[in-house]
Amino acid sequence: MKNFDQEIDRIKEKLSQVIDGYAGYSTPTETSRTDQNLRNFLRKKLGSILQQFPEIIAIDQKKADPKINDNYARVISGIELLLCTLENSCCADKSFYKKIAEQPEILLQIYRSDQQLVEQTEIMADELKQLSNGFDETELIEILYHCYDQTDGINQILTEREFLFVNE
Repeated sequence: MKNFDQEIDRIKEKLSQVIDGYAGYSTPTETSRTDQNLRNFLRKKLGSILQQFPEIIAIDQKKADPKINDNYARVISGIELLLCTLENSCCADKSFYKKIAEQPEILLQIYRSDQQLVEQTEIMADELKQLSNGFDETELIEILYHCYDQTDGINQILTEREFLFVNE
């Protein structure tokens, strides 16, 4: 139990430095606020990424390979899907708190998921910032494939995280 608590405290400390109002999942009010603050942070980060695309696409429109525009469209679509998904808050009923008292590893998984969501979103933002560096067509297509895979991975983390809140 002590190892769980130590890791939870470490993750919570780290995330609270990045996300305003990130407090934890001890009470229904705290859970609701923390989840909402996490979602707001992710929406803001992903929205910022999405706003950069018209400028980046304009630079790469000159490239001949139609796969480039198709892959831009896939990444944009993936980010838009994530933004829609993030509109819905998680639901934690009274049974959730009973479950985490009996199985503290579930709470640790939620904190790890939150950390992964923040890390993956920041990695994707950093990679997409580099798109304006003038890559050749092959490199650009590979980066876009990877960014689309990241949107899929973030969506998977979100989905798995939601199931942790549900009473089984």
